[in-house]
Amino acid sequence: MLKINFKNNKVLAIIIQDLFLAFLVLFLIFSLLELLKPRIITNYINLNIFLLLLILLGVIAILFQPEEKKEIKKLNFLDYSTIILFCVLVGVLIFYLIRAVGILSILIGIASAIISCFFIILIYKND
Repeated sequence: MLKINFKNNKVLAIIIQDLFLAFLVLFLIFSLLELLKPRIITNYINLNIFLLLLILLGVIAILFQPEEKKEIKKLNFLDYSTIILFCVLVGVLIFYLIRAVGILSILIGIASAIISCFFIILIYKND
């Protein structure tokens, strides 16, 4: 009988990670469309089930991730400018979503932009 060792199977790990990234991008696009025009996606797809599938794929991707030693990358100007642009967009989007709160929404938007900036830099350096 053929036994498959999932820890050493790099192809399966890459497929699962790519599926997770594809589902994550789709979920973000669907959520944005749902924000802009309500009921355009939820008439056809239940986003809660989609989110559950996304979380399960994320857990499986983490479990099957091959362990390799990697060097920490140095970021160049283009990387930093892309990160800053994305963080500003995250901050503006969160501010837009909670703008009814008042002045607190500005602080939450700035804090979310800073936190997302730190997370993205951490991900870039470890990738």
